[in-house]
Amino acid sequence: MKIVTIFLLLVSPLILFLLAKTTYHNFFAEYFYDILFVKVVSLGLFLTIFSLSLNQDRNKWIVFLANQTMGVFIIHTYIMKVWEKLFGFNFVGAYLLFALFTLSVSFIIVGMLMKIPYFNRIVKL
Repeated sequence: MKIVTIFLLLVSPLILFLLAKTTYHNFFAEYFYDILFVKVVSLGLFLTIFSLSLNQDRNKWIVFLANQTMGVFIIHTYIMKVWEKLFGFNFVGAYLLFALFTLSVSFIIVGMLMKIPYFNRIVKL
């Protein structure tokens, strides 16, 4: 079961990216939320987390990250556009760095916004 979940988690985003790049010439795949591959990625991620044996420390991290998901959802598209304008996609490994950078910066910005009382209610689910 773990092999299947890890396989789904790793391969599905690549298929979604290749579909977006070759068919629709859109690198972000932001308009493909309701196709099959997005559901497969979601299922793979859910099964991966579901199959982990969680202790209290990991449970705290999951709750901490789960509280930030709405804010990351709101902010990540802006960060993607800034990355594209500043750096483009002209170097090897740009797409992998693009995803890691976008998620990292999104979580950092949302973490800072959650320290402000008014914004805490906006970005928290």
